[in-house]
Amino acid sequence: PRIGVDAKANIYKGCQPLNINFEAIPSGYSDGATYNWELGNEDNIGEQNPSYTYFNPTPAGWVLQEFRPKVTITDQWGVCKKADSLFVRVYPYNEADFFISDTIGCSPLEVNVKDHSLGGINSYSWSIVSDPLGHPVDPVPPSSDPFTRTFINETDAPIEHTIRLTVRNSYACSNSIEKRIRVNPEIDVTLEPLPPEKVCDSTEVIFGSTISHPSLPNVNYSWTFGDGGVSQNANTANLYRNFGNTEITFPVMLTAVTEHGCTDTETAMVEVAPRIVANFSLDKPEICSGEEITFTYHRMPSINSYSFEFDNYSDGYWPGDNWANGSFTKQFVNETGQPVEVTVRLTVENDNKSCTKTIEKKIIVNPKVTAQFATDFGSNNLPCNPLEVSYNNSTIYTGYGSQHAVPFNGTYQWDFGDGTTSTLSEPVHTFTNDDPNSVASFEVVLTATSVHGCSHTFTRTIEVQPKLEAEFTMNPGSICSPMDVTFTPSSIGATRFLWDFDGIVDNEERFNNDPFTRTFSSSNPNATENHIITLTVVNDAGCTDVYQQPITLYPLVVSGFTANETTGCSDLEVTFTNTSTGGGLEYEWDFGNGQSSTSSNNTVTHTFVNRSAADKTFYVKLIATNQSGCSSDSIIPITVHPKVEADFSYTAQSSCTPFNVVFENGSLNGNSFEWDFGYMELESVTTSTDPIEILFDNSTPDEILNYTVSLTATDLNTGCSHQTSRSIEVYPRVVANFDVDVTEGCNPLTVEFTNSSTGLVTTNKWEFGDETSSPTTSPTKVFSHSDRENAKQFTVQLTSTNPNGCMDIKDTIITVYPLVEANFTISELNGCTPLTVEVENNTVSLAYTYQWDFGDGQTSTSEQPGSVTIKNEHELLVFQPTITLETRLNPVDYPEGCPESFTRQVTVFPDIEPNFTGNLEGCHPHTVSFNNTTNAFGGTNAAT
Repeated sequence: PRIGVDAKANIYKGCQPLNINFEAIPSGYSDGATYNWELGNEDNIGEQNPSYTYFNPTPAGWVLQEFRPKVTITDQWGVCKKADSLFVRVYPYNEADFFISDTIGCSPLEVNVKDHSLGGINSYSWSIVSDPLGHPVDPVPPSSDPFTRTFINETDAPIEHTIRLTVRNSYACSNSIEKRIRVNPEIDVTLEPLPPEKVCDSTEVIFGSTISHPSLPNVNYSWTFGDGGVSQNANTANLYRNFGNTEITFPVMLTAVTEHGCTDTETAMVEVAPRIVANFSLDKPEICSGEEITFTYHRMPSINSYSFEFDNYSDGYWPGDNWANGSFTKQFVNETGQPVEVTVRLTVENDNKSCTKTIEKKIIVNPKVTAQFATDFGSNNLPCNPLEVSYNNSTIYTGYGSQHAVPFNGTYQWDFGDGTTSTLSEPVHTFTNDDPNSVASFEVVLTATSVHGCSHTFTRTIEVQPKLEAEFTMNPGSICSPMDVTFTPSSIGATRFLWDFDGIVDNEERFNNDPFTRTFSSSNPNATENHIITLTVVNDAGCTDVYQQPITLYPLVVSGFTANETTGCSDLEVTFTNTSTGGGLEYEWDFGNGQSSTSSNNTVTHTFVNRSAADKTFYVKLIATNQSGCSSDSIIPITVHPKVEADFSYTAQSSCTPFNVVFENGSLNGNSFEWDFGYMELESVTTSTDPIEILFDNSTPDEILNYTVSLTATDLNTGCSHQTSRSIEVYPRVVANFDVDVTEGCNPLTVEFTNSSTGLVTTNKWEFGDETSSPTTSPTKVFSHSDRENAKQFTVQLTSTNPNGCMDIKDTIITVYPLVEANFTISELNGCTPLTVEVENNTVSLAYTYQWDFGDGQTSTSEQPGSVTIKNEHELLVFQPTITLETRLNPVDYPEGCPESFTRQVTVFPDIEPNFTGNLEGCHPHTVSFNNTTNAFGGTNAAT
């Protein structure tokens, strides 16, 4: 039979992708025919009415493409075929796309946009819309040219802008794309007030800041002060130090960061003048009038002005700065008759004279002494041998040429020149000269020493006529070499004196009896020498007389040592190096602090301690003694600054975290205290010893943290410092917490508690609100009650406690619905049909709903169904229905219902239908035979 087909489509041209629904309309006999569509692009579909999508992705010229789809119908026998075709035009592909340099950023956000669209596009349409509205930007020209737009956000919340591009080609094919940009609020921070441009060392500079939008939330601040110091406060302060010799400029930077990561930075410069220290030393803190004191002051490159003042002293002049060695010498005169205390003050300045430091020290100038006396020979005016002389002492405290009102008080030492001395104020002395031909002269020396240790010497000569006799006295002064030996001739009548020193020194000839001194030294450093001194005297007649005396010379002993430190902080460890000579020596060290040593080591180390508030000078003395008892000593002064000893105690106001700790500064000396609390970068530098209170916390769940607190005490005048530290143990906070698998439900309700408490908890106490409790970590509890009308709430409380007794409490509410029960009674449990029974509900509650099923198809929702009749429709069978009561909670208030059921069975016997048959008619007398045909349960037909 004939077969034919017509090809149809719902659309014949359009933009790619072009989706076409094809339809093949058959004609003739088409039962069982097959279809094949050739789509003009090598694709085939074996369906009658297929759908197909055409693409035109070819970039060459972006021109349309034509396709000629053809459908072929073939009859069921595969013999007859017919075809029909269509023309389809697919306009070229285009796709809107563009690149944006940033999709999120901070205001002002500059965004570069570049077109990446594809296709033969001849039309562009751009739009930019803000969310929320009201934040327009410049419109974009309708072209593919790259453009830049700056997005501003002067609010306190992010603004989103949607950039939309729609492109079209010459065939009116269009495509759109949207991209979003998030512009976070701008932040602009300013330093206010501005910090000073130049400050002195140890100045605390106050820093403040403002932002252009104060309503911006959660702004973080980060300060760097250029000296390692940092801060996270909006307004803060920093202590600047400069231990160098020139000014240091510290760059200050404040960075403010919003919660969206937007930042702004402000900088400033703080120039800190170099540290200057006023310090000087003096070689003697106490002198006698007329003596000089050498002042040596500490020079620093950062100091350009030094000024000394001498309070309480009429001559306030100082010689000026000796740039070569930073020292000068000044003489002090005191003619007041009593000690004068002079305050010496040094003031130093830097180049701009805005930074100054001052130090004071005191010196004592004791009054001037004038020793003088007169002699009284009595009636012996010639002066003949022996000569008795009385001395009239007139020693005074000098006061501008006249005796001062303060009388002299001190000691006297007389040397009469003949080897005798006296300590009396006005002694009487007899001079002897047995030589009638020569005059003997005696130098009388008076040395007056005041109670302040100041002395003066006055000398007069006494002459005594001699007699001739060879004799002399020899006063070596000491047995130790070198020794000054004083020879006092006592010859009578001698005019020439020949001295033989046995090779110790050159022999000599003398012509008088005057005393003289020669210095003898041993030539052997390790052994003694024995010599004979011989005096031969000659008179005018040439007579001689010889007089001899032995003398022993011992080895020379020289004490000496050096110190590696002469000034320093307590506890100052000084190493002394022994440089003494003399052979076979023994040593005695006196350290000037009540301690001593007899060490024979070449080096001796000693620690000097000064726990007072002022400098102390210890005069260290070394005495070297040989085996013959000859000794020598030397002294070095050691100046020790006051001991700085950092010490503190602390008291925790609670054992439970967080807690405040009060730190008590118990440091010895020091005037600057630097605290490092080892916690959240908390530091403090102060000159006060007042208590400091710090809050310690531990945010970890189950970790004990130890914070090391250190205190550094410093004496800014001496530079002495000391550090001590202690550890503070901080337990984590106790946080009671738990989860439950259910918070409300039917009665009884089983609840599982999962304990998630933190803080090193060791004990848990659960209180379930029903007078029961449990120490179990995560218990399971059954909640119940007997109230049918109302739900009951149980407050469950968990108390978690750590080893320190710190605790936390969490509670929750468990709601247990009313108790649901089902129970009823039946007046009759069995009987004949129809059986009427009274049903009484024993579980009545306003919270219940009821569903009765009487087992015979009857139901009820009554609270009390009352009388119920049950029929047995079964012949000869017992009917035993089950009466069921299902009790539920009101579903409005309790969706779960919590059903409970109760059943009872009744027995209903079948109906009895009495019946009989027989010969019921007949002649009298008529005997009737009755046949009982009653239909009754049991089948016995035993009627009654």
